[in-house]
Amino acid sequence: MPCWRHFMGTTLIILCLCMLAGCWDRQELEERVTVVAIAIDKTEETADGTQDKYTVTVQIPIPIKIVGGGGGEGGGEGGMDTVQVMSATGFSFHHALINLQKRLNQELFLGHVRVILISEEVAREGVQDIIDSLRRDQQIRRLLWLAITKNKAADGLMIKTSIEQIPADYLRAMFENSSRHGTMPGYSIGDFYIALSSPILDPVTFYTETGETDIALNGLALFKKDKMVGSINEEATWRLMHLLNLGPGGQILIGDKNNNGRHLIIEPHSVKTKTKLLTKETPIKAHYKVRLEVDIVENSTQYNLHYPKNIDIVSKLIARQLEQEAKQMIHQLQQYGVDALQLGLKLKAHHYDLWKKMNWDREFPQVKIDVTYDVKIRRTGMSGKTRIQMPME
Repeated sequence: MPCWRHFMGTTLIILCLCMLAGCWDRQELEERVTVVAIAIDKTEETADGTQDKYTVTVQIPIPIKIVGGGGGEGGGEGGMDTVQVMSATGFSFHHALINLQKRLNQELFLGHVRVILISEEVAREGVQDIIDSLRRDQQIRRLLWLAITKNKAADGLMIKTSIEQIPADYLRAMFENSSRHGTMPGYSIGDFYIALSSPILDPVTFYTETGETDIALNGLALFKKDKMVGSINEEATWRLMHLLNLGPGGQILIGDKNNNGRHLIIEPHSVKTKTKLLTKETPIKAHYKVRLEVDIVENSTQYNLHYPKNIDIVSKLIARQLEQEAKQMIHQLQQYGVDALQLGLKLKAHHYDLWKKMNWDREFPQVKIDVTYDVKIRRTGMSGKTRIQMPME
């Protein structure tokens, strides 16, 4: 009996060893060319009249020049010294990558891509084929950042920043931090995929402009189907975030009604919005009630905020300006016909029978949308001197 048990135990161990997968298909890191950022531009026509559709530019880190990288002393100063930027053209996005692969000594690896930049010129013609290729590539992560650039997309991969060793890390951190701090919505490429596939959602993503040493977030690019139709600036983006409960946005300049150069700067801290759809009205009406808590960061007006009456006056001044800016933002969205407010989604969820009867693309520009702000000042800050109290009206 003991021999039989010993035999069965040995057999079981051998069978378990046979089931181990091992590393038969492994690929060493040194055998890959790791891409961290991609830029897509429209190809200019060549002298012989032939023209590929896209120019695809990739940013590739050089490990030996990165501080802390193995196999060398590092010592890279950051910026363009630590990366190599390469471009290739093709009649499609994937074809351009194939042409780029022909010039590399190792296999391209896209699993570490964190940022994809597309020029506005390409975006306005349509990005369906690009997005289709990205969605099919299993290496592309759904949480990476997608941005439309006002100028040439490749310029965004060549910024001469010294803040990060790899320029793509600077771009990634900018998108991540703006999303984390609530100054910009956290729209990833996965959100773009979902909106593009949905019959009731319009895609939106970051809109940027590239300088020599940095890249600026200028708001959001607005899409109808797969084509960019316009954009809204940073301030309008913050009002959109308020209405969607996506975050407080950035600091706001409140101008004096007499335009005498006096102003307030406020910092929003929390926002809570309630939406009400009035479907029995023709056309449909929507009302947003926004409760916003703010701190006074700077006050160059003559309102003495030690007085409760003046705090109430300033709260109403802030609310009126924000309501006016929200109204302008909504007017822009309705002009473009882009439902970035996702009202169609709310209508379908709560009034499906009504939504099914209408053409929402045609109805959205006609919807009457009202916004009311209720501003609460949490902190007025300390004052070094007593200000003169201005008249209430």
